Amino acid sequence: MDSLNPMKGASVVHVINGLPGCGKTEISIQYVLKNIDLYSGGIIWITAESTSTMDYGFKHMCKTLRLTLKTDFNAVSIHNAITDWFEENVDWLMVLDNGDSADVINQYFPKFPDGGHIIITSRDTKCGLKFGVKPFCVKPLTQEVAALLLFRGVHAHEGDRLKHTIEQLRTAKANMSELEIHDKTNYYALLWLAGPDGLDGLPLALNAAIKYMTLNNRSFKDYKGYYLTCFEEEIFQNFKEEHPLKEWLKKYSLSEYFIPLSRKVQKSLAAFLDLTEEDLTSDDINMTENDADKFIHARMHNIDIEKWMLERQSVITTWSLTFNSIEETQNGQEAVELLHLCAFLSHTISEELFVKGANRLGDGTLKNAMLQKVTSKHGEEDRIRRNLDEILLSLRRYSLVGTTKEDAASPSRYQQSKQLTIHRILQEVIKLQLQKKTKISNVVSHVIMFLTKWTPSEDEMRQYYTGPRTPPELLEELALHTIALNRSLSKLLSEKIILSQNPVQLLNSIGLYLRHIKWRPVEAVPLYKSALMATKVLTADEDPPLKNKRLGDAHFHLSSSLLEAKDEDGLLKHLHKSRALYMESCPEKEHDSNIDIAKVYYVEASSTKDSLFLDRKFDSVDEKMIDSVFEMLKKSIAISKKHYERQGKDFGPWTAIAMHTLGVFHLQRKPMTLKFEDIERILSESLEMKRKCWNTNGDQDHISIAIGLTDLGRLYLVWKNESKYKDAENLLSEGFKMMERLLPEYKNFNTWKLGAYLLMRLYMALKNERKTEEYKKILRDAAGDLYDKYLHEEDPFKAFPVARLLWV
Repeated sequence: MDSLNPMKGASVVHVINGLPGCGKTEISIQYVLKNIDLYSGGIIWITAESTSTMDYGFKHMCKTLRLTLKTDFNAVSIHNAITDWFEENVDWLMVLDNGDSADVINQYFPKFPDGGHIIITSRDTKCGLKFGVKPFCVKPLTQEVAALLLFRGVHAHEGDRLKHTIEQLRTAKANMSELEIHDKTNYYALLWLAGPDGLDGLPLALNAAIKYMTLNNRSFKDYKGYYLTCFEEEIFQNFKEEHPLKEWLKKYSLSEYFIPLSRKVQKSLAAFLDLTEEDLTSDDINMTENDADKFIHARMHNIDIEKWMLERQSVITTWSLTFNSIEETQNGQEAVELLHLCAFLSHTISEELFVKGANRLGDGTLKNAMLQKVTSKHGEEDRIRRNLDEILLSLRRYSLVGTTKEDAASPSRYQQSKQLTIHRILQEVIKLQLQKKTKISNVVSHVIMFLTKWTPSEDEMRQYYTGPRTPPELLEELALHTIALNRSLSKLLSEKIILSQNPVQLLNSIGLYLRHIKWRPVEAVPLYKSALMATKVLTADEDPPLKNKRLGDAHFHLSSSLLEAKDEDGLLKHLHKSRALYMESCPEKEHDSNIDIAKVYYVEASSTKDSLFLDRKFDSVDEKMIDSVFEMLKKSIAISKKHYERQGKDFGPWTAIAMHTLGVFHLQRKPMTLKFEDIERILSESLEMKRKCWNTNGDQDHISIAIGLTDLGRLYLVWKNESKYKDAENLLSEGFKMMERLLPEYKNFNTWKLGAYLLMRLYMALKNERKTEEYKKILRDAAGDLYDKYLHEEDPFKAFPVARLLWV
């Protein structure tokens, strides 16, 4: 690594590429441990797998560094605080671990900060190119090196096992030669384990084997025998998929080379990765130059790494031996049960989730062990934490779980974290084992129950963005775990496997959190798709009315999420299906008062309206689409009014929401068919309805009221009626402040940005330079690259073609 210059200067970026299990993260850890004193500015370690993990890491970084936030504790203010920290500090190191998507990293760092070092670990071979640096590629070890490390790992003293100085390796090599002379069987077992038939030079598998042999006092010969037995009996006897190399070649129309290639590389992944153009065009393989170019390009950019790694017998078999060994230790059964749960969660897990959630663990042996000797409220968590440490002991001894440091810290205040880590490949191996033992649905059900008991209900979740309540801090992590769980859950549901726990509440609640608190509807869509599949399976034997209502809800939630994600694929199909199911769930005479049907008309009108503006069809006046929006909104208003009238009310929330949207749609239409006074009447009436629905005591904030205030203020600004400017200022200011009080991460919402934009435009019209600059700065900080567009676009409908929060 390049040495640091203490003066502020361009940061040095390094990218470490390699397959899972090859040691990318471990190389970074060892570099940090060896060079920690160089980085007086601090060490920042962020899991860069997704926007969710980046947000989670930055949040921990803010807490650990005790950064002062200028505004509320939301994603934008956290990012701004971190950016400020980088600008004020030098000689820091930032590790972006598992940065498999350059786009995710660019979202947070369009330009890397100056003054430090940045290390990115990534499975994406193109990652280095995207950041303009030549990557350091980590490959499986050669058989010779793997054998040397295996030998030294098993025979070194415990304190020296991870230290590999030149002198120590020379000594190990000499001792290996002695082994060859005096115990050939053991020596050749060592070579076999290090080679392609055994552990294939994968550091992850080598480390697991070393742990097993040292803890159980087994020889290389013993381990090879156990390995072969486990391989034949436990894992692969029913493996029916095509050979991974053959499958990969078929994808690129290179199947004709399978036999010579498989003969050349045998079972060695290292040999496959080391094949050169000269090897490929040699007489052994005899590829054409074009096919060799295609092969090398595909290997560099498109190798299905996950699938390849999961089918490596070295990783799966080695850990199978380890699992069997753990089950025989004290607390072994509980340790394995905990490991099973961790396999379906995110690979970074707060210990507090298990400590504070011990009572939520169901009725297995793990729960009993966690609550053992807990006698009173006083000191309860400390006792549970001690019990958890005892259960984790064997997992840590075998390096199956690790304990991270804080996501961000400086050397002078490095703190012990309360987070467990589990390798992603280990998680997949556990899932494969459970699948073979047909236990996977039981464990998934257990995880569903555990997370559901932690997660607020849908009604509670709505209160976090519609009213002044702060969401629990653990919600961010619960969302990560639910997203991770859903990868396995969706597969089980697609196979129509019955689960003992209903996942719909969990999926819908976290879906709402992602949509309306984090404003990441794209991440919510897969959860709603799984909720729909689960509903279909779970309602198969229910009475038709109840079944149709629940299925209608599932289709409706999915369509609303697709609308917010701007994903039109299947949106109308799910909307129309939900309306048909709602109609089938009640008698025909009740269709004109069914609030669910009113909601469907409203969402369909919103999707059509958005399509008009986003596709700029509105300027060309697509009368047919415009008429359909008006008709759907009128139906929504009429049906909702009748619904509330049957309850003895003149109107309700959905009447107000649909009427508000109708007013905004009239205002957006060019040319307008209503006068400003008529639109003012509609928007004022809808705002009054909202206040009566949600603000009965005059002191209750609600997001829908804030949106109503903002849009009525927008009307006065578009109207350009100077006599209304004072009203516009009051409305916009009240709506702007209300959104800041309500939304935990308000700067992510276009509706809040619209409020800032309108206030900026209003003060420009009033020639109030101080206030204009104030809101320009607010917009600049929140809008980033879009700031110039907001600043120079006078028409708010062009600057913000779709600015709303769908309240469902």
